[in-house]
Amino acid sequence: FRADDGISLGPQEIYSYLCRVMYNRRNKFDPLWNSLIVAGIEPGSVEATESSSSSSFLGMVGMIGTHYTDSHVTTGFANHLARPLFREKQSDDMSEDAAVELMHEALRVCYYRYAVLVSYMSCCFRCN
Repeated sequence: FRADDGISLGPQEIYSYLCRVMYNRRNKFDPLWNSLIVAGIEPGSVEATESSSSSSFLGMVGMIGTHYTDSHVTTGFANHLARPLFREKQSDDMSEDAAVELMHEALRVCYYRYAVLVSYMSCCFRCN
């Protein structure tokens, strides 16, 4: 990798690289004990040319190289508890208020199941 070669990596390329790294470490029986979420904006993608100048990307890479992309991702215990809620109730054209309510419901379910967690939740939003 050279910083001055003029090539920039988008979120899809970084995601693919991390998938290979995590899978390679798994095969060496020395996994990195992390689950990674890659999110970003891909300028000039195929989907972007039809609607706007960029499209969003969201993907998850597990510690053994498992990976997927979707409009919602979870890691850890939330894969088993919150992801079914997202599959059932999430849509790409949700309002911000509905999305916040769904996120709070998912966090509430995780908290009820594993009450050792901190009971304080905070939400951050990207402002234009």
